[in-house]
Amino acid sequence: MAARAWQAAALGTDEGKYSFRQWQHRFTPPTKGGQVLTVRCTSSGGEAQPDTPNWNRGGFMRNVIERTAVVFA
Repeated sequence: MAARAWQAAALGTDEGKYSFRQWQHRFTPPTKGGQVLTVRCTSSGGEAQPDTPNWNRGGFMRNVIERTAVVFA
């Protein structure tokens, strides 16, 4: 499933190389009903998360575009 348009989000504090980073983005949903929110990270070097996960043998460093189904009323 391709996103219609990627939009920049406001980033929270950078807590270090291996930490998670909070973000936020305000938007108006296009229609009522079911939608899928899709988010990805792009590094300062322009490298974006892939569409499919790339787990390593140790079972960590999961790196993939995230999708969450939501319903707007």
